[in-house]
Amino acid sequence: MNRLLLLVTSLFMALLVFCAPAGFVGATAALPLTTQTFTLTSPPTQCTLNGSPCIKATFANNSNSTMLVIAFGVLRNTLGQMVYYTAGTVTPGAGQNGTVYLAISGVPTGSYNATVFVVTTNGVGISTSSSIQVSI
Repeated sequence: MNRLLLLVTSLFMALLVFCAPAGFVGATAALPLTTQTFTLTSPPTQCTLNGSPCIKATFANNSNSTMLVIAFGVLRNTLGQMVYYTAGTVTPGAGQNGTVYLAISGVPTGSYNATVFVVTTNGVGISTSSSIQVSI
């Protein structure tokens, strides 16, 4: 009987996690989502991670619940053409900060303008964009 109860409870929790409406995390909804839901605590910076260039960005979660989000870094060449993108996830609690390191690899030597922003796992933009010059 205990195994059956454990199985049913596990299935219920899996359904809750995987079938929850967009923006819903745990017992409270992180709504409404705006471009101020996640804000940068300071401008993004270029860094090195395991010997490779990366972008470090720390975001404040201004919502009322923990959220799993995707941070993107989009690199553009001097002609403004997108030549590379990188992504990472971060899951800060309500009112907490989360830092993401966006790895850059396989990009030719040069100077690039990188735009950093955050979206939900459903692709909804929940931050403004911030730019940084990146040298490879």
